[in-house]
Amino acid sequence: MSHFMKLKVHEAEVRRKRCSEHFIVFLNRPGHMENFEINEDNSQHLDVDCSPSSIEEIRRTIRFCPSFKSGRHDEIGAEFLKCGSLNVLKWIYLVYSSIWQKSVIPRWLQKRRDHPDF
Repeated sequence: MSHFMKLKVHEAEVRRKRCSEHFIVFLNRPGHMENFEINEDNSQHLDVDCSPSSIEEIRRTIRFCPSFKSGRHDEIGAEFLKCGSLNVLKWIYLVYSSIWQKSVIPRWLQKRRDHPDF
């Protein structure tokens, strides 16, 4: 392994350790729940649409993605999704709908989520 690669691995380990320390401190700090009272009579129930997104909503969301940005580690840029035809939108819609209906992420997609984002 070259010196450059060792340096990159070391930087990633340091970054990972720093993030884990930050979240340990963040999650273990005292909360303010002692003085918090929940009054269910005064709670407001908002009308929230919990139906799966339509193809048009997915298209609008992709259109607002910043250009030349990759949202995740898979390096699929916004340009690919923006330039994609209706077939790409239908594929994204099918994946999203199956996750929505079954409440389970497909196994082939879980493998891609196992890698850290940093």
